[in-house]
Amino acid sequence: MRRSIFRLGSILLALTIACAIGEAALRLVGYNRSYVNPIAGFHEADYLVGWKGRPNVVGRFSRPEFNVLVAHNVLGFRRHEYQNPPEKCRHKVFVLGDSFAWGWGVDQGQVFSDRLNRLLPDCDVRNFGLDGTGTVQQFAIFGAYVREQLSPGDTVVLAFFNNDFTDNITDDGGTNLFARLENGRVVAVPPTHLAGGAWKNRLKEYSCLFNLLVYSYDRAVATLHAKHRASVLDGGAQLPDDSPAVVITKDFLGRFQQACEEKQARFILAYVPGQAEMGESTGPAPEKLRCEATARRLLMSCVHAHHIETIDFLPDFTAARTSGRFERLTFAQDQHWNANGHAVAAEVIARRLSDRYAYAPPTDAASPPIETGSKTDAVSRR
Repeated sequence: MRRSIFRLGSILLALTIACAIGEAALRLVGYNRSYVNPIAGFHEADYLVGWKGRPNVVGRFSRPEFNVLVAHNVLGFRRHEYQNPPEKCRHKVFVLGDSFAWGWGVDQGQVFSDRLNRLLPDCDVRNFGLDGTGTVQQFAIFGAYVREQLSPGDTVVLAFFNNDFTDNITDDGGTNLFARLENGRVVAVPPTHLAGGAWKNRLKEYSCLFNLLVYSYDRAVATLHAKHRASVLDGGAQLPDDSPAVVITKDFLGRFQQACEEKQARFILAYVPGQAEMGESTGPAPEKLRCEATARRLLMSCVHAHHIETIDFLPDFTAARTSGRFERLTFAQDQHWNANGHAVAAEVIARRLSDRYAYAPPTDAASPPIETGSKTDAVSRR
């Protein structure tokens, strides 16, 4: 028994020493903590919508197609690398949305809201995008962070992707904000409890070695499932016109419009086209195209009902691709925009806002580098 206890103790001591050496070595070389799941890596539980960005967090977001640096500001939203001098800013532009607005897969300084600051020199552009959210959650964020900051002449830009329809009605076991119909009325249902896993996230933040081990496992799983995810159809696009998802989406878009009108601010909905519409789908394109066309029709019926000003990125995205300016605007195995997509989106929004604000056309000096291939040049970086 003593011999067995001694052997077990020796093994545990050796493992402890090995872990300590590994931890020290990673800290010595300046290891940047990396994450595959952004919700777990860059966010924390919160009773407003179920989660929020962790304030001041800095880390690498890595998937099979990209490896980029992500940094949050003191509020927990994506930090801008460039901000116009306050004395030159006459108006504010607030950006809301899901992972497209948050900047999924692109480096610091390449998110379209960051680029907008350079294209609109007399505006203070602020990003309140939060990945994994729909219109219901985004309206809650608007109420908590944006509404009181709105002044006459300001603009609110809401990015909308077709899965927002289903995000608005999804009840994830009481851990998220969603909406439902009760006797014909739209009712928002707040989170009743928060999701667990905080200890694991904190340990990944504290220990470089634990972070590396979990990241390596998650990266391997993500690589195995990347092609499968690309072949899965977007279920949120196959909805009847009178479904709760459509009714609720229309209701909250109307709330956005009314709230902005009360502040004498401009509200613009920016429609994010799907990969099939753009001709970049790597999955079952005909079926995806049908689903995306249905989602487009449903959304346009919602915005027309409230006479909401809309930006449709599809014509400009199509023109950018056919001109040969870019090889791709989205990641091949991921539906999100790459740096090219964010660059084009920023230009489209800036041109639309040029009727009210100063517009500085993009130049090499005023805009961060734009990729020319299907992958970001950060893939090989740590």
